Amino acid sequence: MANRFQVNYIKTKPIHASQQLIDENSETGDCTFTTNVCLNYELYSVLMSYGNGVKVVSPRNAMQ
Repeated sequence: MANRFQVNYIKTKPIHASQQLIDENSETGDCTFTTNVCLNYELYSVLMSYGNGVKVVSPRNAMQ
């Protein structure tokens, strides 16, 4: 899930080729994306670079 401040960047610079937009909240501007990827520290680093602007919804115990 990406907040309205990160959405446009993530839409134009996808995290992965499998990325798809699955939900867009017209009131808040937040979007939910899905990707089909293997978890690794490079992906973890990319996601963490967005700070509070991105929330990983699933899997819940990713990279702990």
